Amino acid sequence: MKKILLILACLTGLATNALASTPTTFSLTTMEVVASVLPVIQVSASTINFGNVIAGDTVVVVASVLITAPNGAVYSSIDLDRGLNSEGEYRRMSGPNLEYLKYEVFQDAAMQVPWGDGTFGPASRVVTGVGTGFTQQYDVYARLKTTEHTLAGDYFDTIVVQVNY
Repeated sequence: MKKILLILACLTGLATNALASTPTTFSLTTMEVVASVLPVIQVSASTINFGNVIAGDTVVVVASVLITAPNGAVYSSIDLDRGLNSEGEYRRMSGPNLEYLKYEVFQDAAMQVPWGDGTFGPASRVVTGVGTGFTQQYDVYARLKTTEHTLAGDYFDTIVVQVNY
């Protein structure tokens, strides 16, 4: 029994000495902490409303995209997609009996520069901008050409406006 007590006493002493000796050397490093706060850019759009159209008429209307961005915030593009009923590069409104009316949207009043989404033919043209801290208006010029054979009824489409920044 004395041997067991003596061994326990020795082990306890060794454990105490091991705990008492603390390391005197160490290494340090740093950890970077970063965040990128993106500007809040708000976008809204008015309705492209061709109104009541007589078959055979061409109608031109102006709608707008409104963007509010912090001063100096750059947006790389304002995209207008081809809508829900597009066929190739053509935007179309759907109507009664699976009839469609083609329409066009432009960036300029002369209707020479199509407004696009950056992905397809003439519709690839997009608009860029820089925020001013105030609401900025971008006009959308739209043209609808009908024929004498256009079926009477209501026609609809939806265009997605996307601001990339």
